[in-house]
Amino acid sequence: MKKMTSLSELYECVVSAGENEWIYTNIEAWHNNPQHCEFYFISENEVEEMADDEVYESEAGPYLPASVKNLDLYPWMQIDVLKSVIENAGINNEHFDDNNFVKAINYYRENDDFMDA
Repeated sequence: MKKMTSLSELYECVVSAGENEWIYTNIEAWHNNPQHCEFYFISENEVEEMADDEVYESEAGPYLPASVKNLDLYPWMQIDVLKSVIENAGINNEHFDDNNFVKAINYYRENDDFMDA
């Protein structure tokens, strides 16, 4: 499990990820203040290897580590989708901006389509 405490950390995790897993976050926190959200990369393999008493079934359905139970995490976006959001919005290391990143993500989440650069 990897915890990210900023949008730039999330961006770096997504662009360097080699597997398509879910990114989890607290949806209410995302809607209230995305710049101060915490994000979690939790691989299914990691959870499957945990003992039964170390996991719980979240309200959204997936099993997650018990250590994050009180955070009200939700499967927010898959890494491959986030990579496509980044690519279509023209976001890169040289042109990374929190506001544009949030705008591109919200556009995708609201329209199920990519915002073009």
